[in-house]
Amino acid sequence: MGLLYATVQSPRRATFQPRGSKEGKACSVSVLGLLALGDASVDRARHNGRISKLEEVDRESFFLLAGLYASECTIVRGR
Repeated sequence: MGLLYATVQSPRRATFQPRGSKEGKACSVSVLGLLALGDASVDRARHNGRISKLEEVDRESFFLLAGLYASECTIVRGR
């Protein structure tokens, strides 16, 4: 991971079906490692995308200045 800046995406598949037509995203952020806000859960991402049948889950992470600011997002796809 980079000291100044890093972006990491890690795909995970829930099924081997073709990619779903709907997408939902849920994120949380951390500032200085002291303050954390948000809900990056799969349930929140499903709700945000109005997805009833989950088919794919991805994770996206962003770090700036050795973790002074960080965000974690869960991206889900389905129907």
